[in-house]
Amino acid sequence: MPSTSNPRRYAIASTLLGALLLVALAVPRTAGAADVVLHWTAPGDDGNSGTASMYMIRYSLQPLAGSQPADSADWWTNLSTPVGGSIPTPRVAGTREMFTMTDLDSGTVYYYMIRTCDEIPNCSGYSNLAPKVAGVNPVPVESADMIGYPNPATDHVTFRFQAGKKTGSPGPARLTIYDLNGRRVVELLNEVLPAGEQTVLWACQSDAGNHVAPGLYNAILEAPTGREIRQIVVLPE
Repeated sequence: MPSTSNPRRYAIASTLLGALLLVALAVPRTAGAADVVLHWTAPGDDGNSGTASMYMIRYSLQPLAGSQPADSADWWTNLSTPVGGSIPTPRVAGTREMFTMTDLDSGTVYYYMIRTCDEIPNCSGYSNLAPKVAGVNPVPVESADMIGYPNPATDHVTFRFQAGKKTGSPGPARLTIYDLNGRRVVELLNEVLPAGEQTVLWACQSDAGNHVAPGLYNAILEAPTGREIRQIVVLPE
């Protein structure tokens, strides 16, 4: 059974109860063992407000059988195992969370999923399934190649991009949403990230937590490989 370590303040995904987004990053250690670090942002117990009561994290060597909700439920119930160790207690909504699994077999693909619950407990839906090959070093990054989907969107947009410097070392990344008048709507990310694919979720909300008006928005990513702009269409809910 892999062992685990305590959380630190580091993550790259904005999340909501019921829509947790999980990112897995490999951290090589020795020829035969490696760590995988899980990143997410704490949801609340009522949307984006309050504090949830607990996290549940499971892992497996098996991917999902399909893309339907029932496939996630089957994976969670029948194909996965709870992680061991001390899972972090949720902090206030918006706090960056981290959890590390150690002593994994280098070169093996591990799949992770997370859920969160309030005090009743009412539990969230299933997060995305985050795969990672333990111990694989990042490759040099030539371009961020950011994409945002779905587009048009109503309640969320997922951004994927390649972070890090062209040498393959960690690098700063800042992702901000602006309206067409150039006013900042929300800053989703402003951190130094390891090289490799990263994922950020925008809940179509402003910095104040309000749902944005329907219209066109510019998502601007500033990274060591350059500045990229993607236009996002938000439709009425």
